[in-house]
Amino acid sequence: MNIINIIEKKRDKKLLNKNEIDFFIRGILDESIADYQTSSLLMATFLNGLNDEETYYLTKAIIDNGEYVDFKGIDSAILDKHSTGGVGDKVSLILGPILASMGYKFLKMSGRSLGFTGGTLDKLESIPGFKVNQSDEWIKKTANDLGFFIISQSENIAKADKILYALRDVCASVDSIPLIASSILSKKFSFRNDSLVIDVKCGSGAFMGNIDKARELCKAMLAISKAFQRKTTCIISSMNKPLGKRVGNNLEIIEVIDFLKGNYKDYDDLCDEINHIVYELILNIENVEYSFVKEKIKNVLDKGYAFEMFLKFVHNQGGDISYIENINKFDKAKFETEILADACGYLSSYKLKDIAKTLNELGAGRLKKEDKIDYTVGLINEKNIGDKIDKGDVLFTIRSNKELCPMQIKKLKESVVYADSSINDTHILEVIK
Repeated sequence: MNIINIIEKKRDKKLLNKNEIDFFIRGILDESIADYQTSSLLMATFLNGLNDEETYYLTKAIIDNGEYVDFKGIDSAILDKHSTGGVGDKVSLILGPILASMGYKFLKMSGRSLGFTGGTLDKLESIPGFKVNQSDEWIKKTANDLGFFIISQSENIAKADKILYALRDVCASVDSIPLIASSILSKKFSFRNDSLVIDVKCGSGAFMGNIDKARELCKAMLAISKAFQRKTTCIISSMNKPLGKRVGNNLEIIEVIDFLKGNYKDYDDLCDEINHIVYELILNIENVEYSFVKEKIKNVLDKGYAFEMFLKFVHNQGGDISYIENINKFDKAKFETEILADACGYLSSYKLKDIAKTLNELGAGRLKKEDKIDYTVGLINEKNIGDKIDKGDVLFTIRSNKELCPMQIKKLKESVVYADSSINDTHILEVIK
């Protein structure tokens, strides 16, 4: 067996078998297959696709050739959630305390993110002292006692995927649905989870720009999940506006605190998403009604149980809870720049990738793994889709430690898309099982 024959088979639109895919993944890891050969097979895959069986074999090979975490000794169900990423996505930070205060285990291992704004781990590290790297002993104790953590995953989890991901980026094969599905699930299925919800973002600030592509990705991931006998549900949610009202690392932590303290009614989109994700996670393991779950969520928020759990979570991972108790302790950026509307109409959507790129330029995210993040940089959104906008209205406020240049201000103004009449914004677009 050799890699050239495997490349030729996929080039000629033939199916690869399990042994050939196993050989490919082992060759990536032991470096017997050169990067240019891996890139050739990735491009052939991008052009000719993988069927469900091939995608399953690829996902399994990545998992089997990496570290697996089975959370031994935990008898109760473990719930998990993944998002394909968006702007202002702080859902896991709200979801975890709610689920844990309702008595469920939410054990999440996350990776670092590149592009857009900081990932979940970066947001948590904006809390002074917060530690995302923990020992095996700590993981076992916390899983049994508190039942909730968000930590960094081991470098040996889905190790081959890291190589494939980097090469996909430089050989123009990022947009392959089978490769995306395999990349996501090789990481999620490297841990034990008894119920998984995948939030597939769709819109101007998402990797999936339209709902047809989002459905295609859901279908591919559900086929893999079925082959692994995992209980998985996909939710397609809109990403045509920032999620919530704040974007940026410590600004999003402040919003999480506000939500958990009982001010959740101020965040319609976050409420809608939290309610649906919690319901689908529990429905995978119990027979429950949506109205019952929604009332339970309201109860743990109104009685302060979810906020108390967040305090315990932060303290358990070394974070300084005085910042959670008093948000004024968080560092604040030097400059606040109001972005004013220079047109009239009804807010239709945002060009979110342009907004995110500007925030990255100001330090809110990283473009390279070694980049340092400025936790204070971010955006406070003043408007919602469907709102009437008059010339001179404040669209959003940018917080930064660098003054915005005229080109950045122009780009931010142009990131708002107007319509002639008001439109309704539906956040949860579809639930697919």
